[in-house]
Amino acid sequence: VSLPNVLSGGTLDVERSSSLIIKMLQDTLRLSEEEGGEEFIRNLSVIKFVPNARNQFVRADELYDPQEAGLVYLVDESMLPAMQLRNASVLQSLRLLGMSSKLTGDGILESARQIELQAKNLTLDDNIADTDVAALRQRAGALLNFLDDDDTITELLSWSQSNSGLAATGSMSEGEGEGIEIESIAPNNSTSFVDELSSISWLPVERPSQSPSDLDPPRRMHQLFKIGISSPELTRTKVDEWLCSSSMDILSSNIKSDALLNLFKWNISPSVHVVSSQLIALSRLSQTNYASHMFQQQCSKVSSQIYEILDNRIDGLETDEKERVLSVFQESAWIWVGDGFVKTSQVAFNAPEHAKPFLYNVPDSMICYETLLKACGVRDTFSGEDFVRLLSSLSDQLSGSSCGSRQLDLAIFVARSLSRIPQDEFETLDKAMIYLPSRDGEMFRASDMTYDDAPWLSAIVKKTRHVFVHPDVGNEVARNLGAKSLRDVLSANQNGMVKIPCPKFESLHQLLKHRNITDIECCRTILEIIEIAEMKGVKQVSVMIDSRSHGTMSLVHPCLAAAQGPSIVICFHDSSMEVDEVVRLTSPAKYYSSTISGCGGGGGSGFPRYGRGFC
Repeated sequence: VSLPNVLSGGTLDVERSSSLIIKMLQDTLRLSEEEGGEEFIRNLSVIKFVPNARNQFVRADELYDPQEAGLVYLVDESMLPAMQLRNASVLQSLRLLGMSSKLTGDGILESARQIELQAKNLTLDDNIADTDVAALRQRAGALLNFLDDDDTITELLSWSQSNSGLAATGSMSEGEGEGIEIESIAPNNSTSFVDELSSISWLPVERPSQSPSDLDPPRRMHQLFKIGISSPELTRTKVDEWLCSSSMDILSSNIKSDALLNLFKWNISPSVHVVSSQLIALSRLSQTNYASHMFQQQCSKVSSQIYEILDNRIDGLETDEKERVLSVFQESAWIWVGDGFVKTSQVAFNAPEHAKPFLYNVPDSMICYETLLKACGVRDTFSGEDFVRLLSSLSDQLSGSSCGSRQLDLAIFVARSLSRIPQDEFETLDKAMIYLPSRDGEMFRASDMTYDDAPWLSAIVKKTRHVFVHPDVGNEVARNLGAKSLRDVLSANQNGMVKIPCPKFESLHQLLKHRNITDIECCRTILEIIEIAEMKGVKQVSVMIDSRSHGTMSLVHPCLAAAQGPSIVICFHDSSMEVDEVVRLTSPAKYYSSTISGCGGGGGSGFPRYGRGFC
């Protein structure tokens, strides 16, 4: 045994030692039959002195018989003896030393490792040769075909059990796997045969399409993606392609063995985390394939399958797992509404039909998934915040352009709905984000707009800076949502009218609410005005009573409504006064100085000392 030890120690190179090794192996059969032959064979079998096809010294039991049909395509060349050793007498000696004639668990693991290693090496090249990729995938396909057999899987699991689930050396004797239950064989151990084989990247999977089409599902991207090699634990069969292709690789061939499907758990539907990720990936892909009718049909079919899986499992998840799934959907579009995916916040069980494409009713096909939808936050109805967000989104979408007919109908409908929400809810909303359509169909902030409650005045204003709310919104709705009254604006700003210092409404109300107008006060007021006439040197003053009452609709300011009944008219015949001078002389100093708004135009109740019905 000294010569093999010298060889395995690297004292001689493989090429120079080949003749010596061949001579020694040819004598092995004869020596095995002599006295002490069994011990000789046993000692020789543990020494690495046999050159493999890569000129590396290995043990004989690490090699596979090249004369066995199919083995050459299943194993790496490092697992075959060197070419010069492939004659009948030498191979017979190698078999005696432990060379396998059938692929054991160790051989499968080693072959899988070599496929993974070569695939990773290929990715290091800038220019990957198609022939190298094809050869590697052919080997991977041959290994998969070998395993795609119920009897083979049963034998391997029996081998795994006999080796305590560890990757040990040795071959399995005939008939050792009879009566084995597949489910009970593979131990739940990270070093077990099944677990290790599942973690190695050796399976041939789908590669990127050279000519992408609308019916290509989203694909998982990783280091070996272009080579088309992956591990069983990150792979699913073709039947599950559209359910999990974004986070799992897809086998490039179909599987016929039920035992193999069971081995890698491919017969169990994908996990909720996998299908959740797939739903989000489909949603992103739909943004580019929205015009494809075929893609929409596929999304409709697949999304129903995913909802079914989620609905059946969502309640059975642990709290942490459930929160992980719900977090995936929180800010993503995942609910299929017939022509695309929308977010949870855009869907309710009772929603207005006019609100599309911003707010949606739960589709009829999804009513059966009520448990899932409510767990994910789908509400019964929409809130005021949703309506505000819709109007803001519509404004952003238009970017200064005018609404189309459907968009205008939507904006008007939502504005009316928003004005009807409870006051306490309305107070919590961000008023600055409320937008309304103008007469021209453009969207503006409600606080920057004016509703036309004086059309007889707006019609004569040729040039105006006012942005009028669309008339179909309605004055009451516009007022509730923050738009200004045209009457209020005209009474507070000069727009072709007389410049009148007009008190603010709050101050006027405070002044007048305590005043009970009586005949005595009317007489006192007349006397005060006559006193003013004397101060101005007026020679003739006429006092008349106008018993008419006038309507209150066409008023510039609402405060003038109280002055539309019978009134006393006082005329200075030979003198004229500016209105602001009259106000100054007849108003208490504290109200005149603190309540006027600066410039305006009204009159009537704008004269505090005149009382009701004086002008």
